[in-house]
Amino acid sequence: MGGRQTRKRKLYPAIAIVGEGITESIYFSQMRQQEDLQFTVKPDIGKSSGVDSIVNKALELLEKEYDMVFCVIDMDELIRDATLMKKYKELRKENDDKGLVFIETHPCTEFWFLLHYVYTTKAYTSYSQLQKELRKHLPSYEKTEKYLAGNNIYKQLKPNQPTARSNAEKTGSSGKGGSRSEIYKILDYLGVQ
Repeated sequence: MGGRQTRKRKLYPAIAIVGEGITESIYFSQMRQQEDLQFTVKPDIGKSSGVDSIVNKALELLEKEYDMVFCVIDMDELIRDATLMKKYKELRKENDDKGLVFIETHPCTEFWFLLHYVYTTKAYTSYSQLQKELRKHLPSYEKTEKYLAGNNIYKQLKPNQPTARSNAEKTGSSGKGGSRSEIYKILDYLGVQ
């Protein structure tokens, strides 16, 4: 009896990545495209939003259609402002078990880019402090949509990704309290090699 065969399709969890600005939006969009990810990655990122808006957006996405949301948090402003840091810690404690995964980078996502070239835990307090060191490796780097999209920052960094992962893991385990990045955890979760 020639009944219709049904194929079981593998379902992937729907994930989103929410961060503070254009750097994260472009980087993760390019990663999704280049890696041809089977996940729903939604870098729904506004320009210069704060930790409150990141968490609120993430919770909104969880309520609607996503199973997990990575919240990419630049720590530079939080570390400079005790009130903001307290608020962040409260938000994290309240929401850590709701499907939100907090990914910290100190001071900013550009530190993750720097780790593609060197291992350091130097305590950069801002992007402007880090910029000179990053430009030793990416001489024309600019934190602009034109540069990031036009130069395909993800593709440019991809050959050094194993170095970045190794360096990032060491920054987290160094215990020195300097700069660090957990962005590699997103790549690990997505199975990006």
